Amino acid sequence: MAGLQQKRTHTPVVADDSCWPLLYMYYPADSNPDDQAFLAHTEEVIRAVHARHGVGARYVVLADLRHFNRSVNPSARRAVGELLNRICDDYGYPTAEAVVVRSQILRLMVTAVNFVQFQKKHERRAFPTLEQAHKWLIGEAKRIDDLTLPTSVPW
Repeated sequence: MAGLQQKRTHTPVVADDSCWPLLYMYYPADSNPDDQAFLAHTEEVIRAVHARHGVGARYVVLADLRHFNRSVNPSARRAVGELLNRICDDYGYPTAEAVVVRSQILRLMVTAVNFVQFQKKHERRAFPTLEQAHKWLIGEAKRIDDLTLPTSVPW
C-alpha cells in the first residue's frame, strides 16, 4: 500500500495469528486512526493474516487496546469501521470479537465503531482485561462455530 512507503510516525500494529483461530491484535499507545498511513498499515497487516488463512476461514479476534488512550474523532471512527467492513467483506467476518479497553471513553468508541459497522455479522464486546476477553471468546467460538481455542495464550 502507498501508505507504507511513507515514513511511519507510529509503532506498528501487531497481528499475531500464532494461536489461530484466535487472532490477537495489539494496538500500541501511539496508534492514530486519524493518520492515513496508520490505517493503511493496519489494513495491510490484517489482510496479510487473512491471506495466510484464506477466504471464509472461521476465527475470533482479541483486540488489545489497553495502552491506547486517545480520543478518536467521528471521522476516524467511521474510517476504522469502513476499513473493518472492507476486510470482512473480502475475507469473511469473525465469529466474535473481544476488545480490551481500560477507559469508559474507549468503550464508547467501540460502541461507535459498532454503529458504523452496522452490517457486521458477529458479536463484539468490550472487556477491561485480557483474561475476561479470552474466556468469553473461548465460549463464543465453541458455541457458534464449534471452534476450539487455546486456553493459554502468550500475551
